[in-house]
Amino acid sequence: MQPVASLPYASIIVVDKRPDTSKAGYYYAYSNDQNVRKVCFRTNMEAEVSSFMNSHINYNTDSANKKIYAYIKKIWFGTYDTTDVKENKITLRTRKLSIKIEFYLNDQSCFYPLYRFDSTYNLEDMPGKQPSFVLETGLIASLRKLSVNNYVDTRKLQCLSRPQIDSFNAVSGNYPVLQESIAKKGVYMSLDQFRNNQPAYTKFKMRFRSSSDDIIIPGSGKGAEDTVVKAWAVCDGEKMYFRINNNYFALFKSGSTYDFYGFDTHFKTSTGNRNTGLGIQMLTMMTGKATKSKPLQVNLENGEVY
Repeated sequence: MQPVASLPYASIIVVDKRPDTSKAGYYYAYSNDQNVRKVCFRTNMEAEVSSFMNSHINYNTDSANKKIYAYIKKIWFGTYDTTDVKENKITLRTRKLSIKIEFYLNDQSCFYPLYRFDSTYNLEDMPGKQPSFVLETGLIASLRKLSVNNYVDTRKLQCLSRPQIDSFNAVSGNYPVLQESIAKKGVYMSLDQFRNNQPAYTKFKMRFRSSSDDIIIPGSGKGAEDTVVKAWAVCDGEKMYFRINNNYFALFKSGSTYDFYGFDTHFKTSTGNRNTGLGIQMLTMMTGKATKSKPLQVNLENGEVY
């Protein structure tokens, strides 16, 4: 295997800090596919990505005390649609892979922050390529960037401890709402309120309709009430719901974040699966028109939906 970079370090150690370690997103085999597949690593992501990265590097064995730690914050295959509202149909579907990795140089007890690799790859630019090929392309790009900065003057960098960087990279898993099986009953007007499990309103009614869903807050006068337009999420005491536009969708906890199905069509699970390169396997999740429904995830660090 041809190395893509030479580094004056002993090895790369991969640490999985993704909010959801059970999967790496959802993948459509081609742009107008109606079957979405859940993308997973066959065994252990840390071991597989570490093996891949280390096999593509020439190391200086004299630098046994220096290692690179790669904290993987995101590996996610997603599909992003542009919809013609008047025609009620998808006009463009773009399949993408997003990667975010924090690189640190470990020299004895010090961990020096090097850089963040944060890139997105459009699968339409690599037609016919399997998810593993696209992921390998991203990982190799991160190594090439690392090799450009391979000689580091640590005197200019802050010395951090391992607990410090672990704490920094685990913030998303420490939100109070994640310590509970379900959020407190109430209406959450912002992401911050939801993360801290502090609803703005605890008395409300929900009304689900085909065109839009309403949250109604009792007013102070007799018969008075207000309709909340832009709540971030709501919990009725049994289920949690997340708002997109004018509708609310049930949230399902997955790791240190939440999944939801973008529309109300039910998914048909199948048992088929297909292995592709770098320890990735694709499990067929549903059949039906993907223009009507698909699985999504919300990132509690920034509220991003993918």
